[in-house]
Amino acid sequence: MGTDAEIDSPQDVEITADGDVLVSTARFVLLIDGVTGVITKLAGGGTSEAEGIAALEASIRPAEIEVAYNGDLYLGNPVSRSRRGSGSRSR
Repeated sequence: MGTDAEIDSPQDVEITADGDVLVSTARFVLLIDGVTGVITKLAGGGTSEAEGIAALEASIRPAEIEVAYNGDLYLGNPVSRSRRGSGSRSR
């Protein structure tokens, strides 16, 4: 459960329209289900920086996260001045 977990070095937090919580860390984007408290890794932890790969295969450093009105997730890194979009997230 999310209530028992420790999240290492949180960078940014966003709350979605449906009450879920998104947290970016130094290497991952995590989703905390607003109802169950279950934590799921949405992106990061991989080794590739290529474009067009699966989110979980990507090596990311998401200092900032933003959820668009349509559910698209955007990751920003102001140091490298990069921004990536994931398309609509699904459950």
